[in-house]
This record gives sequence, structure tokens and C-alpha cells, in this order.
Amino acid sequence: MANLKDASLSFIRDRGVRDDLDSRDYFLELGRKILTDVERQIKARQLTAKFAKDWGVVLMCHGFISSHIIDDSDGFNHNRAGLLSAQTRYREPQKRWVARQILGMMQPGRRRLTRKQADACLAEEVAQLELS
Repeated sequence: MANLKDASLSFIRDRGVRDDLDSRDYFLELGRKILTDVERQIKARQLTAKFAKDWGVVLMCHGFISSHIIDDSDGFNHNRAGLLSAQTRYREPQKRWVARQILGMMQPGRRRLTRKQADACLAEEVAQLELS
């Protein structure tokens, strides 16, 4: 988790953003700095281009910070989904079972099969299992 300059930002749920990409501190400090200028301009009661620009910066900073506070999405969802997906796709036990079956059919004995024959025989057995 990022070390934030302002402790009030620490209640925002961690989104899993890299520390060098986390801009919450920057926008909070920028908004606070511009807010004093905007407050002074409001008291002067003059609508200027600088006031419009500064007001826009305050709104942008507010939007950025509030989106972090209001956002209820799960920033680590993709990590958990990737783990579950990897476990679902893990085929090592099936590969071992197939290899043992093929090796068992290829052992010397009553009937010695080639690798292709063993593959074909195993495919037929698996197909019969699926039908039943």
C-alpha cells in the first residue's frame, strides 16, 4: 500500500495501483493549493478567466479523489480471477493419468501395442466412458 502524505486518504480502499502511478496525493495537494486562490477570487466577486481555470482544476481534483472514495470495484479481482482460472485449466493430473494408461498398454505381456495403437485404444475407452 502506498505511503500517503495525508492520512485522510488512507481510508480509501487500495486499488492495487503501483506506488509510482498512484496520483491521489498529487491531486489532493493540487486541489488544496488552488482552493485558497479560488476562495480569494470568490471573495473578490470578479469572474475572470483565471477563476474559471482554477475552478475547473478544483473540480477535476475533486472528481479524481471522489472517484477513489466512491468506487466500489475490486481492484484485485483480476488477480483472483487469474488464480481461479489457472487452477481450472491445470491439466497435469489428467496428463499423468493418460501417460500411465498409455505406458500400461505398451508393457510387454499378452498384447504389446505401439504408441499410436495405445493412443487409439485409450481414445476409444475415454469415448465409451463419456457416453455412459
